[in-house]
Amino acid sequence: RKLALRIDAVAKTRPDQPLEVIVHAPALAGAKASVVLHAVDVGILNLTQFPLPDPNAWFFAPRRYGIDAYDVYSRIIESLDGSKAALRYGGDAALLSLPQARRPNVKVLTVDLFAPPMAVDAKGDAHFRLNLPDFNGTLRLSALAFGDQNFGSIAKETIVQAPLVVEIAAPRAMASGDHAEIALDLENLSGADDHYQITLDAGDLLAITQPKRSLKLAKGARSTQTFKILAREKLGVVHVTAKVQGSAAKAERWAEFTLRPAYPVEHRSRALTLDQGRDLTPDPALRSGLMAASLVSRITLGTLPPLPFASVVNDLIGYPYGCVEQTTSKAFPLVYLDDATAARFGVKPLAAEDRRNRLNAAFARLASMQTANGHFNYWPGDSFVVTHITPYVAEMLVAAKEAGFAPDEAMLEKTLKRLNDDLLSGGTPHYEYDQAEHLRIAEEAHAGYVLAKLKRAPLGTLRAIFDNDRGKLIAPLPLVHLGVALVLQGDAKRGQEAIAEAFSRKFERPSWVGDYGSELRDLTLMVAILNEHGLSQPEYDARVYAMAREWTGRKLDYPWFGSYLSTQEQIAIFRLGRSLLGDLSRKIEGDVRIGSIHEPFAASAQLARSFVAEDLANGVTLAPRGPGPIFMVEDVVGYPNTPPKVQDQNVAIRRLLYRQDGSQYDGAPLTTGEVLIAALDITAHQDMHDALIVDLIPGGLELENLNLGDQAIWAGVSIDGVALSERTSQAEIRYEEYRDDRYVAAIQLAAGQKSKLYYLLRAVSPGRYQVPTPLVEDMYRPQLRGIGTAVPALIEVHEPQ
Repeated sequence: RKLALRIDAVAKTRPDQPLEVIVHAPALAGAKASVVLHAVDVGILNLTQFPLPDPNAWFFAPRRYGIDAYDVYSRIIESLDGSKAALRYGGDAALLSLPQARRPNVKVLTVDLFAPPMAVDAKGDAHFRLNLPDFNGTLRLSALAFGDQNFGSIAKETIVQAPLVVEIAAPRAMASGDHAEIALDLENLSGADDHYQITLDAGDLLAITQPKRSLKLAKGARSTQTFKILAREKLGVVHVTAKVQGSAAKAERWAEFTLRPAYPVEHRSRALTLDQGRDLTPDPALRSGLMAASLVSRITLGTLPPLPFASVVNDLIGYPYGCVEQTTSKAFPLVYLDDATAARFGVKPLAAEDRRNRLNAAFARLASMQTANGHFNYWPGDSFVVTHITPYVAEMLVAAKEAGFAPDEAMLEKTLKRLNDDLLSGGTPHYEYDQAEHLRIAEEAHAGYVLAKLKRAPLGTLRAIFDNDRGKLIAPLPLVHLGVALVLQGDAKRGQEAIAEAFSRKFERPSWVGDYGSELRDLTLMVAILNEHGLSQPEYDARVYAMAREWTGRKLDYPWFGSYLSTQEQIAIFRLGRSLLGDLSRKIEGDVRIGSIHEPFAASAQLARSFVAEDLANGVTLAPRGPGPIFMVEDVVGYPNTPPKVQDQNVAIRRLLYRQDGSQYDGAPLTTGEVLIAALDITAHQDMHDALIVDLIPGGLELENLNLGDQAIWAGVSIDGVALSERTSQAEIRYEEYRDDRYVAAIQLAAGQKSKLYYLLRAVSPGRYQVPTPLVEDMYRPQLRGIGTAVPALIEVHEPQ
């Protein structure tokens, strides 16, 4: 069955031209057979250790049977009432291994060309034509031939080489004020001496010393041109373009990296209640000390409750991290954010194609996180599952499908089946939580609500939850989910009772339950859901107004209050605004003035406008007119010009750097290639089950995963009394991510217990760089936030002498 193959292709070629390849399979002459061809960068194959595919080895490899066990009790006997059996646990189960962190792909040119199956001709030959990109390196041509009964594979390498080879090296990230270098390597392979004109451009984000140069290179000679750069007081993605022009060849190379401040973003806000319309101006104190280029001031005026309806939309869509809850929360506003909704919120609408692409990316990410049983891993590639988030994912997917988008049908059906099976079997126990019964019932109620929207919820189970379990709830939102589900399934009496109880019963919600919620999230989402289904009452809506007024009053006394909102609070506020903005009788009108420009706005329930530093410098005045009360919320976001003050009231974080021998780094200049070990110490003063550490790294250093590579080199190395071989036991890590400019970790913190995290930093780009401050915050209680100091404040990197 094994075929003998041969590849005919040139040994060396040039980029940006076709590559002709012929695969010979004489044994397939005259037969019905096909050949597929891959051309892959050998560098990628070496990194991934990807072998040549061998179909014969795969087909004839020994295999054993796999066993999966299932039961169908929940489909035979519906869970209505009864006591739950107590499970007993033994002590002989093996501990789960700590999941390995992954590092995202760096944005570089990767070459993986694929030619689809090509039928062989009468001689058994398959002819291919590959269009090579602008690439220098070695490609492995891998061919796989297959007929009805026989198979074969073969590989051959081809060198792709331009007459002028140009490579560019730049920092991974820079902060405003950093000094660095961009290196341009040139090699003349044209076969003759040549003169080259070199131009380096990076727009207005960088100041470049001597960006235009002339260079003479002899045949076969190499040269490295170094450009000194200074990061300006700007913000954005730096796109560096290098153009090299000679008499015989030319080349263009580019590099991208982030230009951002060295300190965490700050959110500031204020709220006012006006008895009647009057002129308003942005508060200069809110933007004091913030970098002008990063500054955005958003003012919302209206008759709605004074909540930041407009700002939460942009914050959600631009949220940078992506567990299953955050991915779902980022996608939810995209489902509803058509042009009309964007106009009502006063935000810039997204193009239809952009909106669809973003949602498709969210659907794909969620599909990659779904487990075989229909639930979802909390982080990509992880084994940690939080079952009570599954109804939330399903709710978004159902809403997306109803709005005309196309989530994966298999994923959606698997999710809905999981919800239905869990409902019929009595819910999922949450033994690891203090409020286990509340979470079980809340998960059932939310699942019932999602299924009831599709008329698929088991009514008997919903009634059993109402009759027997609702008294165990410690927060009101599940009662609204349950009540709406009962109404949708036809039991209006129980449904209305559940909804009324949600607003009349007094609940004492603990500060942490485990459902990622808060009192603000619960109440706003309750009223939003009822308005979405036409079930709200004036007294229910009034509760939101009362809470919003209290929120406003607390912001007047404590300007920091409410500046940071969790993704759950943001999506609840967005849904509330969407449900209330449709038809309101009391409206306001007026003018917006920016310098000499006047822009009247028509009567509406809400006005939202964003202003950048240039607008604010020209002078901004808003003049609303209408009967009071008029609510005003001003939200300012920007990066500080100076290091923020240490915050350690709720949680403390400290970063220290060490050399490879375990000695503490003293701030001396580093040589490129030198390695430091970063040690993060985090101590929480109360339990934080969803802590997120965001540690920006200095621009000239590159992040490396301490878990990869030969672990023997760390034998005997201790950092502050902790052997690096024992580092994984120093923190309860849920997820780690290694990005170009930051280390991100999600961990669980216990009150008073110190947790330690470690990662590697390698000096790669010469220059002088600011050292950012470390940050830790609770993802769902953002007021629990800690900021450390930058030690040292600056790091210098030099080339070896």
